[in-house]
Amino acid sequence: MQANIIGAGTAIVMVLAFGHEPVIIGVTVMIIIAGILGLKLDASTIPIAVVTVIIIMGRLETIILFCLPPSGLP
Repeated sequence: MQANIIGAGTAIVMVLAFGHEPVIIGVTVMIIIAGILGLKLDASTIPIAVVTVIIIMGRLETIILFCLPPSGLP
C-alpha cells in the first residue's frame, strides 16, 4: 500500500511538472524503484507501483491501445 501511494504521488507531481513524455515516465519509474528500495519496502510491491505510475502518467489513447487484444478493433 505504501509503495502504491509513493508511486501515485510521484506520478502526479511528475506529470504536472514535466508532462506525459515517455522519457519522463521512465525517469519516474526509476525514481519509484529507487525510492522503494531505499526505504527498504518489500520488493514485490515494485510492479504494483510501476503499473500505478504508467496508468496515471499514460495518455488515454495509449492505455486503450495496449489494453486491446491483438485481434481487437481495427
